[in-house]
Amino acid sequence: MAIYLLKSFLLMALFWGFYQLILRKEKSLVFNRFFLLFATTAPFLIPFWISKVTYQSIPAASPASPILEHGESMQILAESSSISSESLLMGIYFIGLLLMLIRFGRKLYPILLRIRDGKQIPKVGYTEVQHPQTQMAFSFLHFIFLPASQHTELLLKHERAHVQQRHSLDILYVEFLHCLAWFNPILILLKKAIRMNHEFLADQAVTQKLTSPEAYVQLILEKASIPRRPMLVSPMSMGQTQERFEMIFTSNKKVMNTLKQILCLAFIFASFQLFGREQIVLKSDIPQQNSAPELTKLEIEEENEVLKDLHMEDGGMMIYIEMEGRKGRRVLGWVQGGVKVKFLNKAGEWVTKICKDLNQQEREHFWNLDVSKAQTFHKLPPVKTPTAEQMKDFQNPDKYGLWLNGKRTPNHELGNFSPEKIHRFSYSRLMKNAAHYGQYTYHLVVDTKAYIARTYGADNGGKWKDVYLQEKEQYKKLMKN
Repeated sequence: MAIYLLKSFLLMALFWGFYQLILRKEKSLVFNRFFLLFATTAPFLIPFWISKVTYQSIPAASPASPILEHGESMQILAESSSISSESLLMGIYFIGLLLMLIRFGRKLYPILLRIRDGKQIPKVGYTEVQHPQTQMAFSFLHFIFLPASQHTELLLKHERAHVQQRHSLDILYVEFLHCLAWFNPILILLKKAIRMNHEFLADQAVTQKLTSPEAYVQLILEKASIPRRPMLVSPMSMGQTQERFEMIFTSNKKVMNTLKQILCLAFIFASFQLFGREQIVLKSDIPQQNSAPELTKLEIEEENEVLKDLHMEDGGMMIYIEMEGRKGRRVLGWVQGGVKVKFLNKAGEWVTKICKDLNQQEREHFWNLDVSKAQTFHKLPPVKTPTAEQMKDFQNPDKYGLWLNGKRTPNHELGNFSPEKIHRFSYSRLMKNAAHYGQYTYHLVVDTKAYIARTYGADNGGKWKDVYLQEKEQYKKLMKN
């Protein structure tokens, strides 16, 4: 979440800076309007854009997901239920959101009140509202508020331009967006730029049909000193007078505008590539040999819809579930072709075979069996003993997240074991889409010799393990919740 917010903030700052440096003084006002609206929205969406796909191998000793193994799901649920810093931040966010919505309502309510209580006079293309409290001319949606003492033709043309170009919709949109993202100060700068561009557009609509704009310039000077109340409207006195005069008397340079618009499109494309997210696609790196694999639990995003994969390339089987309402499927694990499998046939007899020798009927029967009626043989994994220096390094919690004997464990617990008591270890760099990304660098798995003996049956060179096919239903319940 922190990375997402940082990307959004930087993107919005870059968009605002690009507008100030490149587009602000150009008379491509309609293009600028949509660029500014894009600049308020895109920074919240671009970080979700997949700009890079990386294929990463899963090492043979890669740890199983703790969700379904050794009761770890209960531990994870317990951790997630405790009050965390994220819960505190969410509480602060919703308090800020509530205050901003109240502020939004206080700015909108006086306008609605004047529309309700004022005298409405339908005109062609707009509705004039006469209200005794109206001290200055302004427009909101298709309503134009004009004091009787200020009813001039130029003033009316200015407000009609706001109505015809639907500038109030822009203001309502960015104000509501500011409520949702109240913590981002760049939105305030973008809101001011949008309102100023609205005035440029209205000024252009009035002056393009005038032979001389001096009378209109004098009108702007008269209205510039009128104080404005904080409402969601487009008043005549809005904006810095000098900038509006400069824009009125600036000639339209079509070639320069076109070049800057092309540069703008290139800038948008670059922002998608630089600030988009990296999608990591996992693929198995387990060697094709006659050794029993762990049933590794992981989620794989499928590029194409695939049927039940009962036949892997080496004659193995994939075990997975289809996720309702979700793209792709969740893979529970796989059985390699050279692994011994054992299952109860329809006659109630145990059948032991090599996986690749199963026929189609046996594969379908195996895949749909209930718990304790299908098993795979797991050989004793190879020994990989760490050095004393590695054991000391593994106790650093800022560098390693430790899973000891299949359970999340504080790193200092490794101090209770000597290297001779460790059967195997493995570690891999934490990926960006991992839940604990940023808390530590490597995902470390350590299994003791005692644990391996209990788990694999060291005296027999391995152990038969049930294929828990009921996990398919557990996953469905988990993802629904």
